[in-house]
Amino acid sequence: MCGRFYIENNIEDVISGYGITDVKKLNFSKGEIFPGTNIPVIIKKDERILDFFKWGYKIYGINSEVINIRIETAAEKPSFRNAFLQSRCLIPANAFFEWKSEGKCKTKYKTSLEEVKLFSLAGIYKEFKDKNNTSYFGAAILTRAANEQMSKIHNRMPVIIKKEDEEQWLADSDTGILKLREKLEKDNWFRLKIDSASGSQQISIYDLL
Repeated sequence: MCGRFYIENNIEDVISGYGITDVKKLNFSKGEIFPGTNIPVIIKKDERILDFFKWGYKIYGINSEVINIRIETAAEKPSFRNAFLQSRCLIPANAFFEWKSEGKCKTKYKTSLEEVKLFSLAGIYKEFKDKNNTSYFGAAILTRAANEQMSKIHNRMPVIIKKEDEEQWLADSDTGILKLREKLEKDNWFRLKIDSASGSQQISIYDLL
């Protein structure tokens, strides 16, 4: 699961680090990033584009949004299949947050990578309409089973994409992306740095089971 994430790099770092050639809008916020806000995403058309989509993926028929989607089943579930196969994105982050139940409270932990400062979370996106019938794009972060380090905090974690796999994630065909999915479900190339964050609190977030 990934209920919030963190960005400390400037937009210039994201543009240069990802080889961005087109920026759709300047709506870049640093610090702790919350569900329901506009988040930076990198997508691929003919070139790499930096855009800003709402963090929330609408599920028609149940009037709800999810912020996390399981990578293991995203290609099979009707609500996510087309987006997974055709509309994938990278979400730049410096860290993500998770909460561990400890007694009657939940302790907040901040997780980053030991050797990589700015890294990519895997996402998918889709075009939706709001209550005013205005079109917008919503995105969700894909999750996987926690590795050994993260399992001490939570049984799920966001999918982290290695630099060498970013282009394939953005641009590959259906068959290729299904093969990459198998790798991403178990990838363990990174070493996590998990620190207790200030304050303990209860949160309410949606996670698709």
